[in-house]
Amino acid sequence: MHTQEEIEDSQLEMYESIKRLYKNRDFKKLILDGYLDIGSSNLVKNFNRVKPEFRDSLIEEITARSNFWKYVDTIEEDARSIIEARTM
Repeated sequence: MHTQEEIEDSQLEMYESIKRLYKNRDFKKLILDGYLDIGSSNLVKNFNRVKPEFRDSLIEEITARSNFWKYVDTIEEDARSIIEARTM
């Protein structure tokens, strides 16, 4: 069993990892811009052009990208809360 402080320290480490990734040009180009931003936009734009039998897999792909964004957002939000609580 981990203490609350250990859990928070782990969350802060993940936040630091995300910050480093955001500074990496390749990560930004491939993941943030290509996969998540432009790639997701293209999936949504082309939804009505896809044959109905392929729409379920397209929805799954859009959902997966959205879940990844939520995961990253949650790490950032948790870290901000921890930092704020520790500086009070």
